[in-house]
Amino acid sequence: MKCPLKNVFLRARDGTDYWEVGDCLKEECAWWMHNRKTCAIYSLAWDLLSLRETAIHIHDKIPYGGN
Repeated sequence: MKCPLKNVFLRARDGTDYWEVGDCLKEECAWWMHNRKTCAIYSLAWDLLSLRETAIHIHDKIPYGGN
């Protein structure tokens, strides 16, 4: 399977769950980022995770409003 998402979670009819690993097209894929040498979807996920961690860090430093 050639899939830009590469790993696809599937649930079989018998109720079993499994991962199907696709073939990453890299430079041939429209979502490939040449400057980062990675898939834009994975890059976006890591960037969002970083923003989440930063937001949590900022939230922890904000004083509680009741004090």
